[in-house]
Amino acid sequence: MIANMNNIYIWAYGIYIENGKILLIKKARWPYIWMYDLPGWGIEYWETIGDCLKREIDEETWTQVIDSQFIWNNEF
Repeated sequence: MIANMNNIYIWAYGIYIENGKILLIKKARWPYIWMYDLPGWGIEYWETIGDCLKREIDEETWTQVIDSQFIWNNEF
């Protein structure tokens, strides 16, 4: 996406930990192909940050989030 002065984009990325391991996603699209990242993407206008992360983790990994905890946010 290309941002300009008329658009605001909000992304959410989460840290998914299971059995002491952190889940990473292998990117499949240019320019990040073959790189690793945390699960997440853009927040839809009707979603909360938590809802977005649950949806993205489900879409990207077929894993259902049962419990979550909000830790931190950053704005720039």
